[in-house]
Amino acid sequence: MKSTIKKIFQSAILLAVFSSSIFAFDWGGILKNETGISAPEFSGVGYNQADSLYLWLNAPLSEDGLVYFSTEGLYKISINKAPKADTVVSNYVDMDLFKFAGDWELNSGFLSFAAGRFMTFDTTGVIFAQTSDGVSIKYSSAIINLAAYAGYTGLLNGLTVTMLDGNNIAYTSDKKMYALVHPYLPFNATIEFPSLIGNQSLSLQTNGFVDVKPASKNENGSRFYETLILSGPITNSLFYNAATILGVASKKLMNYSSLDMYFYPLNNLSVNAGVEYASGNNGPFSSFVTFTSRTVANSNSYPITTGVIIPKLGTSLLFENSFLGLNAKLLMACPESEVSAKGIETDFSWAYNIFSDLQLSCSVAGYFDISGNKSDNNLTATLSVAVAF
Repeated sequence: MKSTIKKIFQSAILLAVFSSSIFAFDWGGILKNETGISAPEFSGVGYNQADSLYLWLNAPLSEDGLVYFSTEGLYKISINKAPKADTVVSNYVDMDLFKFAGDWELNSGFLSFAAGRFMTFDTTGVIFAQTSDGVSIKYSSAIINLAAYAGYTGLLNGLTVTMLDGNNIAYTSDKKMYALVHPYLPFNATIEFPSLIGNQSLSLQTNGFVDVKPASKNENGSRFYETLILSGPITNSLFYNAATILGVASKKLMNYSSLDMYFYPLNNLSVNAGVEYASGNNGPFSSFVTFTSRTVANSNSYPITTGVIIPKLGTSLLFENSFLGLNAKLLMACPESEVSAKGIETDFSWAYNIFSDLQLSCSVAGYFDISGNKSDNNLTATLSVAVAF
């Protein structure tokens, strides 16, 4: 099986390179170093060190460049030392992009097609946000946007993609370098009206994830979602995005809803405020389960998107060569009928492009428990340097 997959990848790369021989193609890479520290429970300091090498290739397959092949591979080695724990060294390789794509004009709109391995998102970015193997097609116009996607996850590297089963438990593996993840068949279909009354946008999306190898009849990880999003401007500088998701997992109904407001008082300044709700066992709903693991806080008790209400506030500044971001959120737990405040999280991020091919960035995040559970306190900081060539 692995030999067959290898031959397919090799043949596809050769086909892309030979097909593009009459056109120019680009290649390059990125060297990235990340150094981080952590202070779980505000007691003891751990550290982590990671070095990554990314290599990419873009090969046009048509004279206008609208049909093309692109691929990206990476190698990463990391060293992690948690307080009062042994040092863990891990490394892996991955091909996170391997895509044939094209764009064509069609009836006052554009038709887009992509096949291979590439990043895929649902319309909210909450359910499904990861690399996946599959095929997508999209038609975009001023009146209507239509899109569909179908894929397979069983060839992905579980060391770089974290997926959840139907019980909100991440699939893990003790294999090194490359570990095949649990096979699912993800699919979605989207219809969007981008310019309704007052330039409001309305979109509907269906997402499904079919468990190819369920553990048993009673442990089937298949789940399905219906998403509704309404968004648009309120004034020239104030915008909103309202979303709600109804899902079914293990024959139980679940819900995620959010409301976000975005204010742009200056061209380089944005302020946002909002609230998220992910159902626990609340009334008619059961615990919300995403497909791709999604962290909502650095809390050990409530790290994922389930049984929480999260009011949040943020701001960002964008300069010619740098970016500043500051965010704060209140974590409120609602696993059952009662709601209780758990903690406050703040995070700061900064990035500076020293040169066009050299970037320095850092991030600091702190979670402060307010419920008396001091073991949830956490502080992390990361400094990164990336060089492109």
